[in-house]
Amino acid sequence: MNEQRLAVVAGLLSDIGDAVCERLVHSGHRVVPVWTGEAAAIESWRQLHKRNGFDFPVQRVDLRDGAACSAAILNIVRDAGRLDILVHTGASAGVQRLPDMTRNDWRSVLETDLDSAFNLSRAVLPGMLESKWGRIVLVAPPEQTNGSIGRVDVASAVAAVQGFARALALEVAGKGVTVNAVSPGLLRSSACVPASQASRDMTDTIPVGRLGEPGEVAGLVAYLCSEDAAFLTGANIPINGGQYLY
Repeated sequence: MNEQRLAVVAGLLSDIGDAVCERLVHSGHRVVPVWTGEAAAIESWRQLHKRNGFDFPVQRVDLRDGAACSAAILNIVRDAGRLDILVHTGASAGVQRLPDMTRNDWRSVLETDLDSAFNLSRAVLPGMLESKWGRIVLVAPPEQTNGSIGRVDVASAVAAVQGFARALALEVAGKGVTVNAVSPGLLRSSACVPASQASRDMTDTIPVGRLGEPGEVAGLVAYLCSEDAAFLTGANIPINGGQYLY
C-alpha cells in the first residue's frame, strides 16, 4: 500500500489532467491541481468535479511565470507541510505551418510546454531532495512525439521536455527522486481527437485497433508516481497502442 502523498497536477485544463487528478486520489494521494487558464473555466471545472465527489483545492497560476510558480509551490508546501509528486501535462496548440508561424507563436508554445516544466521542476525539487523522495512526471501533448505537419512548435517543445526529463533524472538519481516522461498517442478525448469519420480512420494506424483513453494514460502516470516505480527513471514511455512499432 502506497503512503498518502501530496501531488501537484499542473498544466492546462485537459482530459488527461482530469483523469490524472482522479486516479491519484483513488491511489490514496492528496491532489492540488495548478492550472493556467481563465478563472471562470477553472471554477466550472472545480464545481463539476465537486459534484462528482472530488473537492480539489485548485489554484490558478500562470505556469509560464517562474516567480508565480515558485510562490504557488511555497504556499502549497506551507499549507500541506510537504510536496511529493509533480505531474505536468503539456498542451497541444493549433495547426500552423512554419512559414505562417510568428516568433511570438513559437515562443508561446515553448513557454507553455517547456518553460512551465522548468519552472515547476525547479520549484519542487529542493523539497524532494531534502525529504529524499519525489516523483516528477512530464506528460507530452497527445500524438506529438514524432511530429506532424503544422506542429513544428509543439514537436520541438516535446523533444526538449523529453531531453529535460532524461538529464534531470541523471542529476537526482540515487537521491530518492525519479523523473520520467510519458508520450500519449491518439486518444478518445474531447480535447485531442474529434468524433468524426477522419478520427475513426486514424485507428487504422494503431496496431491495437482503437484510440486510447485518458484514463489509461492516468494509470501509467499513477504507477510512475508510486513506490513500485522507484527503479524506473529517465524514461520516455510511449503509450500509443503500438504505433511506435511501425
